[in-house]
Amino acid sequence: FDNQTLKHENIQSALFDPTNFSPTHKMESLSLTLLQRLHALAPKTVEWQTIAHQLTEAQAESCKQTVLNLPLAELNQIMFKKGGYALWMTRLFLDHPMSDAESKVVMQMGGAIQFMDDILDIREDLNAGIRTLVTESIDIQSLMNDYHNEIQKIFDLRAR
Repeated sequence: FDNQTLKHENIQSALFDPTNFSPTHKMESLSLTLLQRLHALAPKTVEWQTIAHQLTEAQAESCKQTVLNLPLAELNQIMFKKGGYALWMTRLFLDHPMSDAESKVVMQMGGAIQFMDDILDIREDLNAGIRTLVTESIDIQSLMNDYHNEIQKIFDLRAR
């Protein structure tokens, strides 16, 4: 659902009530099939609903990534919310509760995964005019340092 033209309401509909979502193209049809399976297996908890809502909000915020004057700090926040909440939702499929410390690690790890995804998608993002920390990077060494620092934060959080 990285499609910048997909409406926020459609993303929410597909995630929270996939039986009433009408796909408009093949990729949405595939996503719908996967979401229906996810929905059937998803924990029926308030936390899952809350995090799923946070993820759809983060996805809606990602539309701002085409704004030319959006500060890098906000791009970073968008990246970490998208990746963090996606990983958090996955973690909720485990049966035991998550501690506050673990939730911080999960959010950081999800953000780092999204950072790597942005590295892999650099050509697509540049062609589509989507700004990420990667597309805004000045040089490869700075990018490597930034990514390394985000990975190090995972280990630092685990050590606490």
